[in-house]
Amino acid sequence: KARMGFDKDGKITGFKVERADTKSLHEIANEIKTTAVGMRRGGQAGVARAQKTLEAIPPILLRPVLQVLRFLVMDAGVSLKPLGLPDDPFGSILVTEIGSYGLDVGYPALLPLSNASCIVAIGRVTEKPVVRDGEVVARPILPLSATFDHRVADAFEAGGLVKAARMLLEEPSLLEV
Repeated sequence: KARMGFDKDGKITGFKVERADTKSLHEIANEIKTTAVGMRRGGQAGVARAQKTLEAIPPILLRPVLQVLRFLVMDAGVSLKPLGLPDDPFGSILVTEIGSYGLDVGYPALLPLSNASCIVAIGRVTEKPVVRDGEVVARPILPLSATFDHRVADAFEAGGLVKAARMLLEEPSLLEV
């Protein structure tokens, strides 16, 4: 999974959690926290490192160069690490946090330069009225939206993922092992 965002200068930044399927939720959270703290202190990871290399390309040539790079890395399996470019900076699912930009909900487009089959957008947490035990009360609501690549998952499969995610968010104790 990759986490992407923008730094204080508006440049894209992010990092990738390698082999997330083999890690516990706590291990993933600690890795994200450690990486984010390092990035805030000026360290670079994943996409941010590659950006320095790509900034040397004239803007008019950027799209065709990125298409060639995607073909080389994703389709032909050529490693571009000697150029400072990671082999797959995005992973299989991309998570972007849009709430800090004042957005409650957003529907992200699939990133054509990656093999990510799903992009999840995390919106701004706001208080909303909900019914609890027959009473209307204010609760913090975390809006999540996602875009799926229909070549990989259709609405039935996406619905199953959403149902499982909702269950785990409503009952976090189910995550404890």
